[in-house]
Amino acid sequence: MGRCQLSFYGVVFMKKTLSHIIAYAVHMFTASGLVFALLAMYYVTSKHNLQWYFIFLTVTTVIDAVDGTLARKFKVKEFAATVDGALLDNIIDFITYSFLPAYFMFSSEILDNPYAIIASIVVLFVSGYQFCQTNAKTDDHYFVGFPSYWNITIMFLYWMQLGTVINFWFIMVLAVSAFIPVRYIYPSRTKPLMVPTLIITVPWTFAILYVLIWSFKAPPLWFMYYSLFVIVYYYFASFYLNWKYKLMRKN
Repeated sequence: MGRCQLSFYGVVFMKKTLSHIIAYAVHMFTASGLVFALLAMYYVTSKHNLQWYFIFLTVTTVIDAVDGTLARKFKVKEFAATVDGALLDNIIDFITYSFLPAYFMFSSEILDNPYAIIASIVVLFVSGYQFCQTNAKTDDHYFVGFPSYWNITIMFLYWMQLGTVINFWFIMVLAVSAFIPVRYIYPSRTKPLMVPTLIITVPWTFAILYVLIWSFKAPPLWFMYYSLFVIVYYYFASFYLNWKYKLMRKN
């Protein structure tokens, strides 16, 4: 075997090794969400510091928004096949999108008892049902039913201070909507309207982090209006695409 051929195989080996290292590093990045979830739990239970609780909870959301794109780019299914990235992601998502928010409801920060107990139990059961559904996400990358955005829900209910009764029924409406088969946009994967969705939601994520760090106790009015715009856009766009999908199936 000639020197050039040995060199060629050496380069190929190095590239494959590097691909494996990067792929497993992506899994580690996904798993880091567990660390930030633990920090969030620590600050809400031991320190009673809601600011850092929400900051770390938001960081887990940012990790979740990015890790899927990284996994596809660096082909983790091919180069880190021994780890089920989808299962790991679901475990972390249940903790950060559902369990920690349910605990927040249970701790009566936004609800008085017995509403707090009822709401937290409902959220856990609804989320458990939703995360176990085989059709929770469609093949063309939509969520089916309300996509368990409880982390975002509790943050804005805390800021808006609407009172126990309104908060409770708002949570109940969202819980029921998890069973209604409406297709909701998966911001980082749904192709229709992806560009405007990312243009609107990515800056919003940074705005949330900015407010959590610098204006947690009194979010500025511009931020609340911006957030309302994002939420209205998300639901309007999701219902519009859902309507187009049903229309297309009829034809």
